[in-house]
Amino acid sequence: MGRYCAIKKVTAMDDEYACSQQPPQQVAENQIAENERHESFYYLLREDIHTIFCTIIAENHARIDAANSMLEKLLHK
Repeated sequence: MGRYCAIKKVTAMDDEYACSQQPPQQVAENQIAENERHESFYYLLREDIHTIFCTIIAENHARIDAANSMLEKLLHK
């Protein structure tokens, strides 16, 4: 049984090869599945980051509104 090798990642410095006993079709299917897992992870990470930034912005707006309210009270005394 032969070994099948496919370029896994090409960098500026060198090439990394993924070699296995699996035929190219199986290697490709495995790579697609791995890419989909990574995309899912990054999608969830982007969603988490978005939620965090929205929370920070909402908290800042609440602080600004509270500060404006205090200023208005001080100005109308």
